Amino acid sequence: MKSKQLITMKKIIISFLTSLILSLPAYGALDLSLPDMNLPDMGDPSSSVMSYTEENDLGKKLYRQLRRTQPVIEDSELSEWIRSLGNRLVARASGARGSFYFLIIDKPSVNAFAMPGGVVAVHSGLILSTESESELAAVLSHEIAHVSQRHIARMFAKNKGSALKTGLGLLAGALAASQDPALGQAVMTVSIASQLQKQLNFSRQAETEADRVGMRILASSGFDPEGMPKFLGKLGGSDGAYQNVTEYLRTHPLSINRVSDTRARAKKYGNRPHKDDPDYLYAKAKLQAISRTHIRARGLDNQHIKNYAQAWKNNKIGRFNNTLQLLGSNSRKPVEAIAIATALNGMKKYDQTISVLKPLVNNFPDQEALIIPLADAYLATGRAAQAWQLMRRTYVSEQTSLEFLDMRKEVAQMSGNIAEALVSAAERYIHLGEYKQAQAMLLQATRNSGMGAVNGAKLQGLLSQVNQELKENKKSKF
Repeated sequence: MKSKQLITMKKIIISFLTSLILSLPAYGALDLSLPDMNLPDMGDPSSSVMSYTEENDLGKKLYRQLRRTQPVIEDSELSEWIRSLGNRLVARASGARGSFYFLIIDKPSVNAFAMPGGVVAVHSGLILSTESESELAAVLSHEIAHVSQRHIARMFAKNKGSALKTGLGLLAGALAASQDPALGQAVMTVSIASQLQKQLNFSRQAETEADRVGMRILASSGFDPEGMPKFLGKLGGSDGAYQNVTEYLRTHPLSINRVSDTRARAKKYGNRPHKDDPDYLYAKAKLQAISRTHIRARGLDNQHIKNYAQAWKNNKIGRFNNTLQLLGSNSRKPVEAIAIATALNGMKKYDQTISVLKPLVNNFPDQEALIIPLADAYLATGRAAQAWQLMRRTYVSEQTSLEFLDMRKEVAQMSGNIAEALVSAAERYIHLGEYKQAQAMLLQATRNSGMGAVNGAKLQGLLSQVNQELKENKKSKF
């Protein structure tokens, strides 16, 4: 009987954890990052509740649902930057397994959160509010630690009976919601609230553990360990250094002990000053310009970086000539060349775009943010075949930006590769977890004779994945 209950519990948890976590505004006081502090790293019982494979699969589902339901910034350049920074930290995280997914959500709040399966999200408001790269890296390290320590799985392992009870409550709420959304939400709220106080007590331990593990990640990655106590100190300070911090403090309980503990640990690492990478400054400047949050970025004192931020503001409102006045009409730095090329394309000076970007793409062949404006210039000058050769050689991964997939579809269509355009459209749907639409695109592509043997095998592989997802989704609907 216990075995059947555990299997039922696992199915309920994995089926409903996505909607539970993504409904944090409704259940804002609930923090699922709860560990058993005494569980060993090897052979811990959390794997009996949620295996690493199940957790990784859940992470991919959560990542796709976030991209579909939240205002995720899909700018290729910013997406690549946050992934690069995050992966640098993951490389130093002991115990980290599987894939990690980093994304920026365009919200003004100072907040970040982690989900099982390696999903780490950071709000644009937090990035813009950090005053150093080490502060941002400290936040990411903390969230990575929640994942590497498997806090959510350990919480369920700690209290299986309660998890089952809560899971069944969620199931009842979901069934009720199909008839009456308000009633369904009430049922789920009661189920969660019954375990709330116990979970909040453990959450404080989880935050302390994530601080300590995160500090090791931060220091071993070459960042200033002082970044963590500085960030936490500003969150809890009375001077209002960071605005819009309510959401972060609600899901990351803060205490004097936490702040003092990170300060003491930072001192043990000694003086390790870190100079901000220019990529961090450029990314923050661009984020300030394109974000909907209208928050002024902290720490942008360099005049050249200020000009870069203004250039993107100019591009956003169509003042392309002003961008060229600020940055010039050419640059060997990819980050500046992208802003310049965007302005040149806006002014229909496509040949200049090609002369600026082509050498850089040869040196950085996998940078989506360079490829997109170059392909756009090729299309505008009647060189669709050349644009397709540029796009087709770039590998599409789970974290490929929607911006890139949109351009890939357009280029394939304009170059006469209709089947490839359909596949690109399907991949976009897959990245958003919209499998029925993806299936329709893929089935249409199978009826097109334009796919070669290799790409035909890829098509069939994608179709098989989509069919499996639809099958699992159907099973999870009770």
